[in-house]
Amino acid sequence: MPDVQIIQRLLKPVEEGVELEIHVKPRAKYTCLALEGGALVFQTTKPPVRGEANASLVRYLSKLLGVPQSRITVVKGATSRVKILRVKAPAQDVAEKLAEVLTRGEG
Repeated sequence: MPDVQIIQRLLKPVEEGVELEIHVKPRAKYTCLALEGGALVFQTTKPPVRGEANASLVRYLSKLLGVPQSRITVVKGATSRVKILRVKAPAQDVAEKLAEVLTRGEG
């Protein structure tokens, strides 16, 4: 089970918050976030067309982290399966919320 320290290693502090790398798997059977092999993996039922998978990821993280969607930006990999997202929120808050959801298996 991941703890906050493991999750913190996946976060890169930046001036306005944190950046995190997420591997996206579109057209999955269900939408969830998981820790696989030390990496964050987001599965979404949405296809990788017209930004639908990206929008699904931003909506999901917004709800999970309790921050407005406008505070989450895809800064790299908009058309790639591996994305870098910037979340304008304190690193500790992001790490705690991710660890909590991933530990419960509700991601």
